Amino acid sequence: KEPRGIGGFAVEGLKNGAASGLASASVKMLLQPLDVIKTVQQNSVERLSIVGAVNELISTRGTSALFSGFGVAVIGSVPSMAVYFGVYQFLKKQLVNLWGPKWHILAYAVSAALSNFIAAWFRVPAEILKVRLQANVYSSVLEGILDIHKRGGIGQFIETQSVMLQIIRDVPYAVFCLVAYELLRSAVMKSKTDDQSAKLKEENAPAEGQKKAQLGFSSMWIGAVSGGLASLLSNPMDVVKTRWMVAPDKYSGIGDVVMHLWNTEGTAAFFKGATARVSQKMPSNAIFFLVFEFFRALLGVV
Repeated sequence: KEPRGIGGFAVEGLKNGAASGLASASVKMLLQPLDVIKTVQQNSVERLSIVGAVNELISTRGTSALFSGFGVAVIGSVPSMAVYFGVYQFLKKQLVNLWGPKWHILAYAVSAALSNFIAAWFRVPAEILKVRLQANVYSSVLEGILDIHKRGGIGQFIETQSVMLQIIRDVPYAVFCLVAYELLRSAVMKSKTDDQSAKLKEENAPAEGQKKAQLGFSSMWIGAVSGGLASLLSNPMDVVKTRWMVAPDKYSGIGDVVMHLWNTEGTAAFFKGATARVSQKMPSNAIFFLVFEFFRALLGVV
């Protein structure tokens, strides 16, 4: 039975948060090397292929460099993703109820934007540290924490420009990705229900159980497609974010990073690491949404 009232939706939001946190940890364990390769490509003035980035990493720092920042990535992503999806699912249900089904797409978009805005503040401290570890600015997590603190105290971990870049990159990504996911998910569920309704009646099969099993595997390609497109569209801001977070002292602000890239490296610079990013995000989203739907079903989320 679907929960009613704010209390019921809050509980469901917490369950969604737990499911997304577990899903995020699973993804990080499998795909961290592609995230490292993307960072190295984006931080390089020269154009590096994926093979070139791998060779540079291994020749200068060894094979373990492919997992640089892994611990920080997991520690940072689990709570931020839990907040992100917990708030998203809570707001989505509230807004759909408030505005009605006719405005469901707007409800998805607003929920995605607000939830990612909130989650960005949880994500940035670990993201700053992770990117600098991947770019070999720091040799250890402790060195990074001490250096960042030395530069400006606790506030430096949520430095304004970094938070702004995270929000500028992640909010459009989240809106496109989640709206696409929700619409594709609804279309697939409707199609499967229509195609199999007669068969289920004849066999007296549990329709809801069939739907959940089918959704789990369908969510893989739905997540991959929506995540891949959203990653490609948001890559320019990801490059700007990487350059700023790796070397903030080199620039006077976000605008300076953009102009420096444009003037010295050309428009192609804004798509550095795009192949590695899309290659990481497509399977990442596929695995994430598969595991997310699994844990949602396990936790009894409607």
